[in-house]
Amino acid sequence: MLYTAQQLVTKVRKRLKDLKGQAQGNTWTDDEIVEFLNDEQENLVRKIIMAGEDYFATFKDLDFTANVADYPLFDGFLLLRAVTYQGGVDPTQMIESRLIEGVEGSGGIASQTESQYYYSLFGDNLEIAPTPGQTLAAQARLFFIRMPGPILLETIASSPAADQLQFASTNAPPEGDLYVDTLIESISGTGAGQRRKISAYTVGRIATVSSPFNPALDSTTLVGTISRIPAPFQHQLVYGAAIRAKVDNEENPAGLAALYNDGESDMYDFIERRTGGQRGPIPWDPDDGI
Repeated sequence: MLYTAQQLVTKVRKRLKDLKGQAQGNTWTDDEIVEFLNDEQENLVRKIIMAGEDYFATFKDLDFTANVADYPLFDGFLLLRAVTYQGGVDPTQMIESRLIEGVEGSGGIASQTESQYYYSLFGDNLEIAPTPGQTLAAQARLFFIRMPGPILLETIASSPAADQLQFASTNAPPEGDLYVDTLIESISGTGAGQRRKISAYTVGRIATVSSPFNPALDSTTLVGTISRIPAPFQHQLVYGAAIRAKVDNEENPAGLAALYNDGESDMYDFIERRTGGQRGPIPWDPDDGI
C-alpha cells in the first residue's frame, strides 16, 4: 500500500495526540511534520534496501560526450548494479574494470560480442574508457539502487501546461532526478483526486507528469507525493517522525521511544527472514506486528 504525504502526516498527528485543526492551534504544522518524516526516511532507506533492494531499483541511459571520460552520477544515487552498452549490433554487458570501489582496475579487451568500452566507478563518478571520440546518445544504460525523493505536501505555484506543475515552496529541490518516477496526488483544491507519475523534473521546480491533468491544477491545489517506503515500514516512518517531533519540542520521548524500539525489533526480524531466504518470497501475517 502506498500512502500520500497527507496520510502520513495524519498518522504522525495521531501518535502525537495533536489532532486539533490548525485553526485551533496544532503544536506542529504540516510542513514541520513533513520535515520530520523526511529526516526519518533518510534513516530507513538503507535498512529497507537490505530487505528488498529491487524496490528502489531503476535505470538511466547515459549519453557519451566527445572527449569526455568522466560522468557524474545523479541525485539520489546509492548503489550501481550493472552497466550495459546500448550501441553496436549486440548490446551486451560492458566490461567491469572496478575490482575495489575507488581503485582503478586494468579493464579488459573487447570481443566481437562485447562493448569496446569498460567502466570504473569512483565515488559518484563513472569513468568510461577508452574516452569516446564522438558524441553518442544513450550509449550506456545504468542499473542502480536509488534514494527516494523527499516527501512533499504543498500547494503549487502554477501549472505551465496541462501535464506540468510548478511546486510553490523551496521544500522541493530546484532540479535533479530525485523526483523522476515518483507518484503524486492532488489532494484538495482544483483538480483534486488525480494521481500521476513524474516523468521529468527540471530547473524552477517544474514537474512533467505521465499524462495531462484533467481538469488542470492551479494555485489552489494541494499536492502530496506518494511515499515510496513499503507498507511494512510505514509504522517505523511514523514512529520515528513522532519521536523527532517530541524531541524538538523538548518533551520526554521515552514512551514513544519504547514503542519505536519494539517496532525496530519487528523490522530487524523482517529483514533477517527476508535476506536469510536470499530475498525470496516470505509469508507475511498482518498481525505479526510488521
